[in-house]
Amino acid sequence: MPKAIIIEGPDGAGKSTLLTNLQRDLNREVTHGGGPPKDNTEWTCRLMRMRDMARRRVILDRIPLISEQVYGPLYNRRPDPSMSRELLELNPVVVFCCLPSWTEMLGKIDRTPKDHKPSAHMNLVLEHYPTIVRTYKELMLNLACKGLQVIPYWWPDHSYPNLLQELKRCAD
Repeated sequence: MPKAIIIEGPDGAGKSTLLTNLQRDLNREVTHGGGPPKDNTEWTCRLMRMRDMARRRVILDRIPLISEQVYGPLYNRRPDPSMSRELLELNPVVVFCCLPSWTEMLGKIDRTPKDHKPSAHMNLVLEHYPTIVRTYKELMLNLACKGLQVIPYWWPDHSYPNLLQELKRCAD
């Protein structure tokens, strides 16, 4: 049975480039998770939409069940402890984009404000970047230990053709 593929990682880790390539090479729809929710209603609607999408043969650019555990605390939101359990139930394949050095990723962040990434969010990300990277790494390790298939992809060190082959094997 096909699985959803979730692309996760800190800003500047290469997710957008990877998404473009995977969409082309796997012929899957890409859905973007958007930036931080503005309120609880938006959070609930987005979470329901992502749950539905994660049950289909899509590529998700971040999913609130993961990213909220990293970015939520920056906004004084406490992630629901059931998020990891819900994610495990969806059973997606998660590709974790990261670079060996957080300073290298920091240099690759697109600082242009966008609808889903206003300047206030980017300022918060830049201020807490080492914590974001560390939290992502700890979360991915924790999810892998719980049985979720997490594929680390540090694009300067890993082969894209090998990643593509592995995703075809485990997600199609």
